[in-house]
Amino acid sequence: MGWILLTEVDGGYAVDVITEKGEKALAGVKIEEKELKIPEPLTREGLPVVRESKEWGALFNDLYWKKLSDSCISCRACAFVCPTCRCYDVRDELVSIKPGVKTYERLRAWDTCTMAGYRRIAGGHNPRETTEKRLRNRFYCKFMYYPEDFGPIACIGCSRCIDVCPVGINIQEIIAQVDQMLETAQVNA
Repeated sequence: MGWILLTEVDGGYAVDVITEKGEKALAGVKIEEKELKIPEPLTREGLPVVRESKEWGALFNDLYWKKLSDSCISCRACAFVCPTCRCYDVRDELVSIKPGVKTYERLRAWDTCTMAGYRRIAGGHNPRETTEKRLRNRFYCKFMYYPEDFGPIACIGCSRCIDVCPVGINIQEIIAQVDQMLETAQVNA
């Protein structure tokens, strides 16, 4: 897979070739070299304070996720614009058929945790068969699983997911609501 990173700048794009295949893809393309400053990612209000990852576990089976998922249409737009979403699927695609020989190519394809078939395994079993489980996984991945495995949260606060969500799911509001629910649970404990 060839990787080329494009960053929008005034009047065009800054091009950063990441892999050899990316370099080959651009062979023969006229690219003008300029000194320029790459803009910082846009952030609005940023994120509210995010609770420690271990605290999120208390809300795993909360009805909140069902209520939230009632509006999600699993369009996957949030993941497609998210700079930290990194899930993929591996597929075998038929590339040629010759007498007695079929040739396949193994491809890594972008996948998203809000897609209906996400994590479906052999035999058709899907441990996240409902929108509720998939949407909950999106937030737990960013704010619990990723921090437990790697340290930082997997959200930069850019608000791209908020901008593209056709039903108005707002990651900043969800973090604030989770914080409030955890605060209430601690007070009542």
